[in-house]
Amino acid sequence: MCIRDSYNDLTLKVELDLFYSNVPNPKVLRIYVSSASRNIINSTIDYLKSFESDVNYRGTPLAFIVNMVPSLDEVERIRQELREVITKLGVSYGIAIPLYREIMEKSQENILDLPVVDEINYLADNIIKERFEEKAVYISTQGGEALSGVTLITQEPGGNGILAIMNSINKAVVEGSHVVVVYTKEKITEILRSNGIKFVGISILPKYKEERFKMKTIADVLKLAHRLANDIVYKIQDLDNPVIIVHRTNDISPAVDNTAYLDEFWNSFINSMRNKRSVKIVLICDKIKDECDVIKSYADKIIEV
Repeated sequence: MCIRDSYNDLTLKVELDLFYSNVPNPKVLRIYVSSASRNIINSTIDYLKSFESDVNYRGTPLAFIVNMVPSLDEVERIRQELREVITKLGVSYGIAIPLYREIMEKSQENILDLPVVDEINYLADNIIKERFEEKAVYISTQGGEALSGVTLITQEPGGNGILAIMNSINKAVVEGSHVVVVYTKEKITEILRSNGIKFVGISILPKYKEERFKMKTIADVLKLAHRLANDIVYKIQDLDNPVIIVHRTNDISPAVDNTAYLDEFWNSFINSMRNKRSVKIVLICDKIKDECDVIKSYADKIIEV
């Protein structure tokens, strides 16, 4: 049901009463949609506040969507506004959809022939799986493009940031790339397989996880970075066009408080792999203290989940 007029409109109330008389106990979830204009976003937020404060309407606000974001220059402003919406107004998902020019060009065609929008696919997947209590901001800065260079995905602890780029991963597979997932916990492999993702898994050995707590000098850090990079490169030597996804960088980074040591680790780790192989790298980092900040200087693209 699309609510376009005043939510106190008599026609709307009659229509809702008829609907509830036939479907007495539905799960009611509301999605609010705005353009990228600052004024329109503010107007939509005001409408959301008014509607959700009316006790006569059952249900909860599921998502706030900012549609047709014209450029990446707008992303940071919209990200902050979406954060405030989900934090203060009880909305589960804040989603920004970039301007998909291919959809604009095909707007007169059959709707079934239009490209699938990654952001809508993400929301639909969470609705199907009944994830109604999440608090997530989803902004794809890639617009469905293939992965390239070094991409950093930051997420709240315990999140499934890898799902944020699922369509790009699938596209990489279609284009002939091999997806390689470097992980410390088996759970992520279960999530990927359950979502139909094809990948090659590389598990970080317990011995490595122990050694990262024993770093005393910069030489120790560099040795650890080179060894991990060499191990990964060796295991993917027969794969064409590899896309390396490091799930939860927090578990492989040296357990030290020295920012210079961490900087040297990521510099050596990333460049060691790129010097030996032509690879695309995706780093998924939990936002714990400032652990993700060190990596940002080495990322070509940053996606915040």
